Amino acid sequence: MRSLKKRCRKGRTEHRLRWLKTSSWVALMSIWLRNRQTGEQIAAQLELHVSKEQIAETECEWTGYRSSVPVETLSAIPESNDWNWLAKYEASLQGLTQFLGIRLEGKLQGMLQLDLVPRASRTNRYSVDHVLYVEYLETAPWNQKAYMDRHARFGGVGLELILGAIEMSVAHGCHGSLGLHSLPGALGFYLSLRFKDYGPDSSEEGLHYLELSPSDAVILKKESAK
Repeated sequence: MRSLKKRCRKGRTEHRLRWLKTSSWVALMSIWLRNRQTGEQIAAQLELHVSKEQIAETECEWTGYRSSVPVETLSAIPESNDWNWLAKYEASLQGLTQFLGIRLEGKLQGMLQLDLVPRASRTNRYSVDHVLYVEYLETAPWNQKAYMDRHARFGGVGLELILGAIEMSVAHGCHGSLGLHSLPGALGFYLSLRFKDYGPDSSEEGLHYLELSPSDAVILKKESAK
């Protein structure tokens, strides 16, 4: 994949298991994000089927926000800074792909593109045959420390997107296992989520390939629910 105190956990498990259906049949999951400025836990929604219209609207919002921030004020240029999610959606139309998003305050706070065609796993020790592959994951620019430094708004977006991808992996018979290629700046994040690093992949411009095994997916879910 190319790409990212104490949490209020009371009722978190119940929220995660509460699946809703809207009139347009978009699956939703209730989750929690953290307001980085106040430490407050805020209820949000994980959308398991983000539409083209939602992606187009979000791309305009994120692009507009990036252009409003002078480059010289950034602590670093995010590795995903030139991504275009609408282009990713249009490029995915020939494949079996799903877009997940987290909505709070009427805006998508992050998105993840998931390939629903199972791929061969490299985690042989767990006897896992297949994984679902995470193509891309990105949080909204106002949640990125490069843009906001200590004033980044919401934390937990990347974790909740990965937890949503785990649910999709289970639903597609891959037992929660995920695979991805990580941008250098996101490698530590994925390692903290129990992904195993298989090292640089020459077929993907030297990006490290990582996998999350079913057993580690279970542990991650339990740890995040505490």
